[in-house]
Amino acid sequence: MSRTLVLFTDNQSYYFDRIHSSELTIRGLYYDHAELKNPILKFLRKIKSPFTRLFYQDWYQHLRDYEKIIVLDTALLFDGRLLYNISRKAPDARKYFYSWNKVKDETRFEEGKRAADQAGFKYYSYDKGDCRKYGLNFNTIMYDPTLTLEGAEPQYDILFLGFLKDRKKDLLSLHRMLRAASLKPNFMIVNYQKEHEDLPFTFTDKYIPYYDYLKLVSNSRAILDISQEGQDGYSMRVMEAIFFQKKLITTNTAVRDSMFYNDSNILIIDFDRTTTEEIHAFYEKPFQPYDEKIRQYYSIGAWADRFED
Repeated sequence: MSRTLVLFTDNQSYYFDRIHSSELTIRGLYYDHAELKNPILKFLRKIKSPFTRLFYQDWYQHLRDYEKIIVLDTALLFDGRLLYNISRKAPDARKYFYSWNKVKDETRFEEGKRAADQAGFKYYSYDKGDCRKYGLNFNTIMYDPTLTLEGAEPQYDILFLGFLKDRKKDLLSLHRMLRAASLKPNFMIVNYQKEHEDLPFTFTDKYIPYYDYLKLVSNSRAILDISQEGQDGYSMRVMEAIFFQKKLITTNTAVRDSMFYNDSNILIIDFDRTTTEEIHAFYEKPFQPYDEKIRQYYSIGAWADRFED
């Protein structure tokens, strides 16, 4: 019997399709992206009907087989009645709601918190600041310790993959400093815009599957992590740096207080203050491999075990 069920919007996301364990099961909500294709389901979701359960994958029929059920926050965005339906079907299970996103919309947060409380879900967050502000329980982000990269000689000194958003000035400034330090950056910007053609970045309109992204990681010495304002929860980029033994350049100052912080491996930058000389000196330091205990602490199995009543 599987002990823990984790629900996300899609079990093909990130590394979730790799998790095959008698102790831990990760599943998506609906079959074959029905939330995007089926007009009846679209209507049921819009009116927040509990009959969305008719479109769930088969995990719903076996819900009572699980001792612990963990729902990630984005799943609730796809189905406002998800927590209610789970509670109705498996009232005796230990139920947890986990946010791995910073609270940006107070109204949406209050709706989610209310849904979790009414359905008997204990609310957790990856961000300690949000936990303090809203009285939530804390749990770290997680990763798959069995995932490995293809062996490759790095072609770039740092990789960034993401949206440009309002970060054009900062990314351009960092890119120039990296080049001035005789380093080779690879900044890949999702969502091509013609007005940005003059920037020294790579642009793409295509969705990059996670395992294709990891091939880019394998070709880089370091990963760039740009956190949201006020965020202290660690992103997936931080986990990738730890589990794949890569250097990390990050704007998340909370990393300095972590159990894994090492100034040979991690450079915390301020776009207004960090200098080319500091970047050059950081790359000159030899990388110091992360201890296996740290990798195990952030493993998805240990993460699931930390949810408790």
